Amino acid sequence: MESRRPARLLLVLLSWITFLLLLYHIPMPAVQSRLDSHLRDAQKFGKILEKARTDALKSRGYSAAPTRARIRNEFTARNNGMLAHEWQVNIAEALHLGLDCSLIAGTGAGKTMPFVMPLFADPDKVVIVISPLNALEVDQASRFRKMGLSAVAVNGDTYSPDIHKEIEQSKHRVIITSPDMCLQHDKFRQLLSAPAFAKQVAAFVIDEAHCISQWGDNFRPEYSQLGTLRAFVPLHVPFLFASATLPPLVLAEVRKSLHFSTDTSYHVNLGNDRPNIAWFVQHMNGAKSDLDALNFIVPPHDSEDVDIPIEQSMVFIDDINLGMEALEHVRDLLPPRMRGAVALYHSRRSKRSKRIIMEKFRAGEIKILLTTEAAGMGCDLSHIQLVVQFMVPDSLSIWMQRAGRAGRNFFIAARAVLLVQPSVFKEVKSKNPNPADEVTFQKSVEDALRTWIETEECRRDVADNYFDNGIIRISPTGTCCDNCLRKLNPDHALLGGRSMTTSSTDSPSPPSQYRREQHLKGARDLLTGWRADKCATIYRRRPWGPKALMPDEILTKIAMRAHLKSTPDLIGAGWGPTHAARHGEEVLSMLADFDAKYRRARADEIRRRAEAKKAATAQRKQLAKEQKAIERAEKLKNRAAAPKKPRKSRAKANSTPTPVLQPSASNFQPPSTPFHAHSVLPYTTPFPSFSPSLPEYFPEPSQLLHSIIHPPPTPFTPTPITPNPFVHMHGMPPIHHSRLRFETPTPNTAGTPIQTGLPPVRWEHVAPTSFYGPLPPAFIPGHPSRIPLTPLSSNTQDNSQPSGHFNFPIDYDTLFQ
Repeated sequence: MESRRPARLLLVLLSWITFLLLLYHIPMPAVQSRLDSHLRDAQKFGKILEKARTDALKSRGYSAAPTRARIRNEFTARNNGMLAHEWQVNIAEALHLGLDCSLIAGTGAGKTMPFVMPLFADPDKVVIVISPLNALEVDQASRFRKMGLSAVAVNGDTYSPDIHKEIEQSKHRVIITSPDMCLQHDKFRQLLSAPAFAKQVAAFVIDEAHCISQWGDNFRPEYSQLGTLRAFVPLHVPFLFASATLPPLVLAEVRKSLHFSTDTSYHVNLGNDRPNIAWFVQHMNGAKSDLDALNFIVPPHDSEDVDIPIEQSMVFIDDINLGMEALEHVRDLLPPRMRGAVALYHSRRSKRSKRIIMEKFRAGEIKILLTTEAAGMGCDLSHIQLVVQFMVPDSLSIWMQRAGRAGRNFFIAARAVLLVQPSVFKEVKSKNPNPADEVTFQKSVEDALRTWIETEECRRDVADNYFDNGIIRISPTGTCCDNCLRKLNPDHALLGGRSMTTSSTDSPSPPSQYRREQHLKGARDLLTGWRADKCATIYRRRPWGPKALMPDEILTKIAMRAHLKSTPDLIGAGWGPTHAARHGEEVLSMLADFDAKYRRARADEIRRRAEAKKAATAQRKQLAKEQKAIERAEKLKNRAAAPKKPRKSRAKANSTPTPVLQPSASNFQPPSTPFHAHSVLPYTTPFPSFSPSLPEYFPEPSQLLHSIIHPPPTPFTPTPITPNPFVHMHGMPPIHHSRLRFETPTPNTAGTPIQTGLPPVRWEHVAPTSFYGPLPPAFIPGHPSRIPLTPLSSNTQDNSQPSGHFNFPIDYDTLFQ
């Protein structure tokens, strides 16, 4: 029952993921396809394992539960309390049952442990591990010995008669060797094929199985012959091959080479995604000559006497001579006292030199290790923070293998940087170009790697599709990749001192530098058509579509921003450097031509509208002129037809001019603050006064004062006043004003008596009434008998006023006596 539980849990988990994808209608056709494939594989291989258990139960009374428990307990005891993963126990049990197994898991996932876990179920057996590199063999032997297993590395450097004898006597349970030793070393091959020894073999394990495809043709043809090892052992001895990089086509090739049957083998695919590695692509300015592309590895510093912090880094350079030049260049970037922290590791070094360099690098004394493939696979270096590939490798699998050296410790935030030379993007011009022909580049690159480099989307998605990774992917622990980071912050400097963008977009441009409305729509349509044309011609064989070439969001930004004038500007707007470097000039030229045509069309439209407006204005003026002429002629005609009235003499008999007292500029004061209920009536400069001989002008006294303090809803309209020939005794003719105002007088000398008979005061309030008249001395500021004006009650009906009020009508003669 326990043995069936993991498979059921996996099926339930995958079923729930399928349900959620369907429930929320997630448009992920590639993910859905992989999901269906993995569901079918899980069911298929789960049935194969269950059938092997049933057959073993019938043939020898096998019980899965105690076997799996023994494997788990041994694993925990030999690994300081660490618990085994369910998939590790499944593979160990499958090997114990005689099933061929294949395993795909990322670096650091623990895929090495199942190599020896069958020995936990049957400790008298021997496991033979085929490894591609001597350094890896020694490293793995050391790790297995730490687990309490007797392990030995057998290769051209370590083989001896003593080791041969120890293997014959079964003193070693784990033998780690190479294809060369198994197939070309006569004595060792005879030992492996001896019937007595063959009976002890629990399993053959081929580590880094992708080398069968990568090296089997030319570099190391022995890898393509590993399938002949089956002739050395009985048919029931299983084989296990493992790798982090086995895309479907390579997986099929390896299965064929090792004579695997998918109907009788057990397969586990965990995918090779590394959530703690951030992926970057950096464009180089040259090829081998651009060693400055490595400058970002060393932080900038001012002092030559201070140690600077450097990440534990591994730089892959495929040319040994170029590696020596890079070694000198990187050392020159460091302070003199730190130049020993850089070393070069390659196959031509002596065994002792390799061992010393690797020990110092593992201990942290060497910070930057420049290396070829010699140190590229399998070495247990858990502290590497940065992996750099100088110029593109031959395939995406090789790049993933090398990048996988970083971040083996899951708690390290690591980076993997691919430096791409310009020749990868330079096209070879054909003498007879044909749009239907595939574009040829100066540097030939595997299609999968080129797709990974050129994509504008998440680089993890491209890798998942290519390697057929499982859909259960852990979210990145930090930065995902440069494309994802660029979408979050287009101006972010991706690599230390070498920014992938420019500062041309740091400050916002004025609105006039943006395309809007019809201008923007035309630019978007132009870019959309260009994008579709490129995907139908140049990129027609790529697995991605137009939106990968230029995402809609980036297309809109480029279409809107008319101030983008260079390729770095396009990169700053968010377009990936790969496509921007290749198509940037073409896009900018196309948009410049479009802008010029749009401006010309716009200018023509403005000129046409201006001319039409000018013509309409001239026509309107002409019509108005003609209408005025008609009206003038009609008026003259009517005037000529009307009877003429006799003219009257303007002179009056016995008329005398009315003297008017004009105020002087020296005694005139501007208006002061508005009147309110408790104001004191001041005196004012000379103003004309209404004659008291016209009492019909004045309203009832109570109504006048009440309207001053409480304006009525309906404005009071005073009786129109006409000039009166009667001249007041003060010589001031009656004049009508529409407002009533107090005016502040010019300050008088304190204590100076003010004479009676001074000029009248002008009152003002919001009510449209006015009144002019002289004031008695009692109302003049400073006078001891001045009387404040208080409002009348709204219900006052009679003309009797309280003491101290100004009563109407005013008897001027009485006031000035």
